[in-house]
Amino acid sequence: MPQLLQLILRAADYRVLLIIDNVSYPILTGETFDWTTSRESETIYAIGTENPIGEKRNAVKYSGKLSMQHGEMSAILQVAGYTEATQVSGCTIAIASIGGVFSHVWGQVNLNTESVSVKSKSVQTLINIDWNALTMV
Repeated sequence: MPQLLQLILRAADYRVLLIIDNVSYPILTGETFDWTTSRESETIYAIGTENPIGEKRNAVKYSGKLSMQHGEMSAILQVAGYTEATQVSGCTIAIASIGGVFSHVWGQVNLNTESVSVKSKSVQTLINIDWNALTMV
């Protein structure tokens, strides 16, 4: 029976890196990291037919979400010279597994939305960031 354990990745097996203005910031307090790759599709029809004659794909879109401790993101932004995440454009986000089984790097990333909710009696405050990228390798 083959050993497949190295193919099972836990959240602890990943590392996330944010690169702003050529300075790398490893994300130490990340809670969630989501990404989506989508492609527009277009169904092609012809006159005189009810059924489609083809299916074409068009533009690709790379987007995602990052949730982490607000204090860490505030410290990163302060070092980078920004006051809010939505001021960051053209950065790089990378995620990789420790064992080298998986890695993605998104380039020309814009941090488009930040949301924070401070709650009484909460032991942590998270910032949620939505992003879009132009490239992915």
